[in-house]
This record gives sequence, C-alpha cells and structure tokens, in this order.
Amino acid sequence: MRALTGAGSRAGWMALLALAAAAAPLPAAAADNTPDGVVTEFLTALDHLDLDRLMTTLAEDATMFFPHPDASYRVDGKVAIGQEMARRFEAGRARAERAGRREPPYLGVVAAARLRRVQRLGERAALVSWVVDRPGNFGRRSAAVRLDDDGVWRLVHFHSSNLLGRAE
Repeated sequence: MRALTGAGSRAGWMALLALAAAAAPLPAAAADNTPDGVVTEFLTALDHLDLDRLMTTLAEDATMFFPHPDASYRVDGKVAIGQEMARRFEAGRARAERAGRREPPYLGVVAAARLRRVQRLGERAALVSWVVDRPGNFGRRSAAVRLDDDGVWRLVHFHSSNLLGRAE
C-alpha cells in the first residue's frame, strides 16, 4: 500500500487501512527523531503521497484540521486521519498525473515551508510552526508533537489554514 493508485474501491482501501493500523507494530522513529525531524518526515510523506510513511508520524490519538472547505471540522484519531488522507492522496495523485508529474515530490510542501520554528514545551512536547508560501497559496501550519513512551516523537495535532491574501 506504499502508493495509492486508481485501482480498488475506496471501501477496500478504508478496510485495509483500519486493519493495518490495528495490527501494525509500533513504527520506527524518523531518521531524525526530534520534533523538527518528525515534522520533516510528515511533510516528506505528504510530498510523496506516501500514506504508510505519513501514518508512522502520527500518534494514535492525533487530531487534524485540514485547510479545505470540504473538511471544516477536526478529524479525530489516527485511523480517521488515515482515511481522509487516503482520499486526498488519491485525488492528489490524479492531479499530479494530469499535470505531468509522475515522480515525487508531487505537492512541493517541503520546498514551500518557510520560517519554521520549534518551541519546546518541556521535555516531551513541542510546537512546530511554519508558513507555506508559494504562488496562489499562502498558509499557516502548526504541529503539536510529543515524545511517546517508546521514545519516538509523533504528531498529536496538525493545523493547516490557507489565507485568501496576505499582507506584504
């Protein structure tokens, strides 16, 4: 399930995702097991439309706000986030293919991330914030991360908001 394709039903993907999340062993830490490192891993997984990789960055009790009008409410839990991301990754892969992009990075979120700041909130928590700055898309992003009992940093909340315009 490394890369989503148009094959298979949405319901099949959702069932497979739920089974994998329930049965999967705890993931290994990102290569850079730090607050900034787990955010970089999360962004890279987004750029690559790699659901398995993205799921390793999330805590079981993670929550997420998406920047899209069709997802205006908080998504609660790793499984629910994975289901939403699977749907968005499928659409993202189709858009990338139509645009002629057949290899990652598909979305350019790592390259567009600017002014990243890590604020430690004690030994086991941090807030990482940054802006996305690219033509036609300026947004604010923040990720709350924590050091879990197994020694791995994971996202517990991700907030994403886009602005229609911005002050220069």
